[in-house]
Amino acid sequence: MGEDIAISSDDSAIAFSYYVDGCRSIYTADPSGSIQGKVTEDKCAQEHAPAFSSDGNYILYLAEGDPLVSSLFLYSKEDREVTRVTGDSLHVRDAVFSREGDTVYFIGIKAEDWLAEEHEDAGGFDLYSVDLENSELSKLTNRDDFLMNDLSISSDSSSLLFTAYEDMEETIFLHSLKESDQETPSPLDNLPSGLYSPELSPDGEWFAYTTVTDLASEDIYTYELFLYNKESGQSQQLTDRGLNVDQPTFFNQDNQLAFLTQKNWPETPASYKLETIHLDSGETSQIHLDTYEIIENNWSVTLILDQIVNDYTTGSLYLLTILFITYVLHQKINVRL
Repeated sequence: MGEDIAISSDDSAIAFSYYVDGCRSIYTADPSGSIQGKVTEDKCAQEHAPAFSSDGNYILYLAEGDPLVSSLFLYSKEDREVTRVTGDSLHVRDAVFSREGDTVYFIGIKAEDWLAEEHEDAGGFDLYSVDLENSELSKLTNRDDFLMNDLSISSDSSSLLFTAYEDMEETIFLHSLKESDQETPSPLDNLPSGLYSPELSPDGEWFAYTTVTDLASEDIYTYELFLYNKESGQSQQLTDRGLNVDQPTFFNQDNQLAFLTQKNWPETPASYKLETIHLDSGETSQIHLDTYEIIENNWSVTLILDQIVNDYTTGSLYLLTILFITYVLHQKINVRL
């Protein structure tokens, strides 16, 4: 499983990326974990970073070409057609729909700057918009940030939010979409320091985020999930996994959060499980994605073996091995007697 998830506005679908023999594709599943299907039929487009339109009829995603430049694509669920939104001149990192669905906002950098060997002399990331009706592209900022992530749009569609570094710390910035406001994004005040993957709630009252909580054995940091209330200015810790918790994502109709937990932290490649937490009760549960459906559609020997050799199977094999050794030893003792 990849490190990105998205939830449709009616909570009926979860989009995620999944690797098959090194090729990453976008799939959707319902909240029970049953696979709804693969978004596109591209064999190895390295698709990632899905985002739903507010009506659920379209999915934005990124696909990585060669060289390593990610372009923005739009998938229509109704006619199952894919439209390329950005060309080869831009590398796109993150994208969201406007609430009306007629405009896409994204974080981008010139491809030549992204591929430059000397990054000190290259340009950086900025905010862009593209009108889906006439394909008109606009550059919204002139920040040239070295790093820029976690793009989202406010509940009233008046502002874009993103993270960038300021004073050696990742900070949430707000960029107004109102013509009368200044073009320069401003940092949000009174937020906790050291936050990662911030996610604004649908009502705009809460931020979910992850942050470092402890230094585990062997000098490895652990990351947990937190919830910040904008009105009270208080945060509460939601998880205590002692691992790496990432990508908090709010459900839109139910008072829940989805998030990823890296089971093998800090090993690579990462192995994630998809979990949810109910914000009223604090109860957590795992969504067991039915990836056997993906196996059947791809007929991948590598993936089949990967699915077979899971924790339960490995434990069963150990048990069978012990029983076999015990049986052999017992037979040898009987022979000697």
